[in-house]
Amino acid sequence: MFHERFERDEILNRNAEFTVYDHYRLTVQDANKQDIMNDLSLLNITRESLFSGLDEAAKAVTQRYSQE
Repeated sequence: MFHERFERDEILNRNAEFTVYDHYRLTVQDANKQDIMNDLSLLNITRESLFSGLDEAAKAVTQRYSQE
């Protein structure tokens, strides 16, 4: 779905190298995962912010206190 203030053709022209409905898989080496997770957390991009709900909040609290 395209945002109403942008024209579809304009978006497709600016992003011609990307297929609109294509999926990509990114593989992150184990050694880098914790650093990336920490960086994302600084930006408030966490499981509980992406998947808000009681289950994720409970997992986050459990994980946070089990690390201490």
